[in-house]
Amino acid sequence: MDILTLVGLVLAAFAVVGGSILKGSGVAALWSGAAFVIVIVGTLAATLIHVPMHVFRRGWKIFPWILKPPSTDFEAVIERVVDWSNTARRQGLLGLEPDVEKEENEFSKKALQMLVDGAEPEGIRKV
Repeated sequence: MDILTLVGLVLAAFAVVGGSILKGSGVAALWSGAAFVIVIVGTLAATLIHVPMHVFRRGWKIFPWILKPPSTDFEAVIERVVDWSNTARRQGLLGLEPDVEKEENEFSKKALQMLVDGAEPEGIRKV
């Protein structure tokens, strides 16, 4: 877990509980059914109004990343890019076509396919 995520969660909890205590209402006021409906259901409703359904679903799918972000082996990524560069230098951009089929990462696969198809660099950057 990222240390800033942990600090943020602790600070948020402290702010809610501390604010309730400083207000004089105590911690018990946080367990109110009305407060739950206003805060949680109201936040959900506002989010649903603002966000398209496919974005909302995607958000729930990646929600666990908050606590455990996916790991990336940067050395392996750099090694793959260097290999692609060497292949393109020796065989031309069409030499990368077999690598497109083997690529598991959808982002990299799309970028390689665009490169093989002869897309302009600015178009690849935009995508």
